[in-house]
Amino acid sequence: MAPLGYDTKDRKITVNKPEAAGVRLIFQRYLELGSLNLLMADLRNRGVVTKQRKLKDGSVVGGIPFTRGPLAHDHGAPDRRQPQTNRGHSCAIAFMSAR
Repeated sequence: MAPLGYDTKDRKITVNKPEAAGVRLIFQRYLELGSLNLLMADLRNRGVVTKQRKLKDGSVVGGIPFTRGPLAHDHGAPDRRQPQTNRGHSCAIAFMSAR
C-alpha cells in the first residue's frame, strides 16, 4: 500500500500529483497552526480526508477525516543518544524548505 501522495502500479511507486498537493497542504497548515488539534479541525473544514483504497473484495476503505494517529505517526526510530524533540515538526520544516 502506497502512502498518501503516491500510487503503486506494476510494482512501482509513482507520485499522485493531486494527493501530493494535499500532503504539502497538510505540512504547510501544520507549520502555520502549530497544533495537531487545530490542524485536524482545519483539514476537516477543508474536506481533506485519508487515502481511499479499494480492496480485493471490492470494498473501499479510507476517505475519512484525519485523526491524530495518522498525522502524528513517526516512521523513524528515535535516536536514543539525542534529546527527544518534536521530530514531526522538524520533518515539516525540512519538507517545506526543500520545495
